[in-house]
Amino acid sequence: MNWGAIGAMGEIIGAIAVLATLIYLARQVRQSNSIAIASAEIALREAANGIYKGITDNPEYASLVAKLAADASDFSPGEEQQAIAFVGLNINLWSAVTRAHSQGLITNYTFNNYLTDVAATLNMYPGSARFFKRQIEHYEITTGTALIFDRLPEALSDRGHRNQDAAGK
Repeated sequence: MNWGAIGAMGEIIGAIAVLATLIYLARQVRQSNSIAIASAEIALREAANGIYKGITDNPEYASLVAKLAADASDFSPGEEQQAIAFVGLNINLWSAVTRAHSQGLITNYTFNNYLTDVAATLNMYPGSARFFKRQIEHYEITTGTALIFDRLPEALSDRGHRNQDAAGK
């Protein structure tokens, strides 16, 4: 075997080693991305569970949420602050969801579940709509900044029309 053949053989072995390294790195990146997505989804789920845990662990908070569910209008100043905090917790969660989605940290499926959660929250707690409106007015949320916030005013408006339709029947 001459030096040219040995050199060619070395280049082939080197190319195979580079290819194997690239395949290994691609798998590592894919696994890292999967772990990041799972971690983000778990963190968001824990944040959502924290909102509900507050309701289950605190009878006063549970009473407030019952008033929001009943669409009551007689809130004490303290209850108004709690309602604003309830809305703030949800807005913070939905902001985090939107950010995680825009960064590719949650799947479209998870993001769409949270979009559905926005509507479900407004349906379950119709008394919260006025607090959501007030919070949105206090924040400069521009169109396109967050898909959830783009849809929230529409959901609030739809909620009001449903309440009017139900009252008219």
